Amino acid sequence: MSKTKKIIYLHKLLPIKYEYFDCNPYIENGNNKKYSDSDDCSVRALCKITGLSWDIVYAKLFEIAEKYKAMPDSIKVITKVAEEYGFKKVDDISCCAAAFMLSNQFGKYMIELEDHIFAYVNGTMYDSVDGRPLKKKEIEYVILQDIVAYYYYQPKIPI
Repeated sequence: MSKTKKIIYLHKLLPIKYEYFDCNPYIENGNNKKYSDSDDCSVRALCKITGLSWDIVYAKLFEIAEKYKAMPDSIKVITKVAEEYGFKKVDDISCCAAAFMLSNQFGKYMIELEDHIFAYVNGTMYDSVDGRPLKKKEIEYVILQDIVAYYYYQPKIPI
């Protein structure tokens, strides 16, 4: 799994960190195709915030999907899996992804947009598109134009 770390600056005062993240084993197993192109953003996001492997998360999504007779990438299924690992879902957000990320620099989050979900951990956005690293224009579009539909976070455990 190759990683490319970049820092994307929207302007001088607002650094948004981005790190390429694709844990799909299709690439790791030496397949000829350069990128996975598997439309698996929900699996990748859950992998990043839980620390579980792609295969485990994929199986868990399908297990829950079967139980609820739903698609494995549906909000209902993603929410059930996230909750099993201690994450809570929050609705009714009315800000763009950049504003949300800048105001939540610490912790583990999955940010759900209209047609995409990605991990955001301690101030860094982890994502890929069709298994390839995002380009600066794509990141700027996603975080400036898209409104956060839902997000998931892991509450701090009281001491």
